[in-house]
Amino acid sequence: MGQTTNAGASLRTAPLFETGDSRYVWLRRLEAVRVGERVGTAVKYDVYALK
Repeated sequence: MGQTTNAGASLRTAPLFETGDSRYVWLRRLEAVRVGERVGTAVKYDVYALK
């Protein structure tokens, strides 16, 4: 899904949320995309909710 760039590797994932806490049950219905990159030994990413 991702590709290697001069800066590192780009990352694309679809996170799945699991919770037993009723305050966060809405997360189980959320569709999301995570976009990030590897920079050296670190990984930086943002998570976006889809409508």
